[in-house]
Amino acid sequence: MPVWQPSIPQRLQPHLLSWVGYDFTSTKAVHHGVPSMGVTVVLSLAEPIDCGWLDGGERQLLDVLVSGLHTAPALIQSRGRQQGLELSINPLSARRLLGLPAGALAGLMVDVTDLQWPPHLLDQLRQST
Repeated sequence: MPVWQPSIPQRLQPHLLSWVGYDFTSTKAVHHGVPSMGVTVVLSLAEPIDCGWLDGGERQLLDVLVSGLHTAPALIQSRGRQQGLELSINPLSARRLLGLPAGALAGLMVDVTDLQWPPHLLDQLRQST
């Protein structure tokens, strides 16, 4: 799986714990998103992300998902090309970058359109790839 993990620019270091670009194709794969130290944002540049919690509940198809701090694993299913960016945001920067404090996102997996997100950003990222 091709992965791109550049160093974080100095001006973003207070806000990002990590960022990873990825591009791979799989006929059928399952990824378990384990609890982490940051608020996770995944921007799909290919197929929508089929996501939900491992312990059940509603599944969603999202172009951009935001997952707050959580204790249960997330379940991401892949059925083709996976291309995008995954950001791990410092919980102290969640309000500044996402419009909500990290506590408001705890245990949730939401569509970025439910947050204060520039609507043109995903289109610009797709055009640049």
